[in-house]
Amino acid sequence: MDLIWADYGPHYVKVRKLCNLELFTPKRLEALSPIREDEVTAMVENIYKDCTNPAGEIDEQGQEFKGIVSNGIKIGGKLPLAEYVPWLRWFFSMENEALVKHSERRDRLTRIIMEEHTLARKKTGDTKQTFRRCLAYSSEAV
Repeated sequence: MDLIWADYGPHYVKVRKLCNLELFTPKRLEALSPIREDEVTAMVENIYKDCTNPAGEIDEQGQEFKGIVSNGIKIGGKLPLAEYVPWLRWFFSMENEALVKHSERRDRLTRIIMEEHTLARKKTGDTKQTFRRCLAYSSEAV
């Protein structure tokens, strides 16, 4: 279980202690900084290449991702009055339905990508292509 999503309890305390004492020490962070720098550089270069390549094809999942991002921007741009005045929620039921549908659509795509990632990892141990596709989708959606 990941530290971020773990419930506070004995497991969380042990993992946090391990991270603080072993993984996040200044010496360990300094030793791993070249790897982080290389990974960030490679990621930025790939995103730049994908953004500047006009011949890039977007498959069905890419189109769905673009639609989700576009819809999220439209929904996010509205003032969620029902969130600030709870007794008016009945009046904004259409907005609530739109948010629920958007969340379901986003969760469905996320689940598909995660399943592909899991299958790729089980088959070959190589998950870089799935990650690159996600980055390509995100760069093309913006």
